[in-house]
Amino acid sequence: MAVVADLVVNKPMGLSPKGIEFKCAHLYDINPVGVGAMALASLLSVTAHLGLYGELAQAFSAVIAMATAFAAAPLIAWATKGRYYIARKAAELPVPLDEGTYKRDATQQCVICERAYEGPDMAYCPAYQGAICSLCCTLDARCGDLCKPHASLSVQWSAALRWLLPRRDWHYLDTGLGHFLLLMLMLIIVPLLDSVFGLLYHHETSGLRTLASLVAAPVVDPDDALRAGFLKAYMALLLMAGLVAWWLVLAHKSRQVAQEESNRQTHLLNAQTQALLREVDSHRQTDQALQQAKRVADLANQAKSRYISAISHELRTPLNSILGYAQLMGEDPAIPPHRKQAVHVIKRGGEHLLQLIEGTLDIARIEAGKLSLSVRPMQFSDCVHEVAGLFELQAEGKGLRFVFESSGSLPEVVRADEKRFRQILINLLGNAIKFTARG
Repeated sequence: MAVVADLVVNKPMGLSPKGIEFKCAHLYDINPVGVGAMALASLLSVTAHLGLYGELAQAFSAVIAMATAFAAAPLIAWATKGRYYIARKAAELPVPLDEGTYKRDATQQCVICERAYEGPDMAYCPAYQGAICSLCCTLDARCGDLCKPHASLSVQWSAALRWLLPRRDWHYLDTGLGHFLLLMLMLIIVPLLDSVFGLLYHHETSGLRTLASLVAAPVVDPDDALRAGFLKAYMALLLMAGLVAWWLVLAHKSRQVAQEESNRQTHLLNAQTQALLREVDSHRQTDQALQQAKRVADLANQAKSRYISAISHELRTPLNSILGYAQLMGEDPAIPPHRKQAVHVIKRGGEHLLQLIEGTLDIARIEAGKLSLSVRPMQFSDCVHEVAGLFELQAEGKGLRFVFESSGSLPEVVRADEKRFRQILINLLGNAIKFTARG
């Protein structure tokens, strides 16, 4: 009847949401409309069935339950303004389910059972960071209701007690003693024992009175005969229940501390994971920057190679003219003999300069790792004399004495890379003249 009242009264009157939500992740643990109507109807019908309101009410106890539930559901919904139906909506998901948007009708895969379900059967779980089906959401108890911390049973119960108790007693609610007293006095143990022993005592005393009236014999007052035994049994069970309740409170505290430590470690692990992800992302960005710098350097290197090729071509053109005229002057019989030596030095210097210009093209080969030696027979003695002749005038211009002496006889022909060998000798003699002040 509570459900009927919610469907035919509350929804048309706007006391409850129009749609029907069944996902645990979107509901309060306790809705006072249904639970309150059911509890009130049960209390009145059970007490009426026990005959507390007379024989007529006892006969119609089921009707009383139906009428009470049907009437109480709209009243409680009106009093609570229907705010305990939906804890959160699908549009309020903190993280999209896929592709940046929440697709309510799209098929999603549960992160726990790994089965595919339709959108209305799924909810986002912040504990597992993904979509979860209604069944797994209902059965899983390790998440601690992270998706609806304000809608859990403990929070609702604490809010109800804070509404009933004065503010000065609120700090006792979160202590172990407070939990023990609530468990003993208000929730389960004492009300349950009182109900069970009350029913048994009422049943036994009624039976003894009926037996006494049937036999028509004076008997001892049944209340005095049973009260002592029931009281002893009640106190014994109450003591054992108290021990069990205290053990449950301690176990709950231990689980709570363990869960908090687990959550703390999980948060630390998540923080470390996020830090590692950020570091990996930073390395990725650094690698991208290095790749970009490498591309820029390669472009600059290609531009340098093109420039070297162009400048080599521009230098080679006038140098070939100089070498041509030097060759013509060396073959001209009108040139005095003492000038022919100078023309020969000019020619050899130009040829060496031409080789240097051509050597600049080897830079590209060096960068490509393809530089090789061109070994072949060369006139060793003539090469050495020619290189020495290049630096005689340079040494005299600096005021240095340049002496070339050969030890023994120089080989006429050797196998070598003449260009590289000539470069080595020129570098050595050039540095010697450059860094020698006198001598």
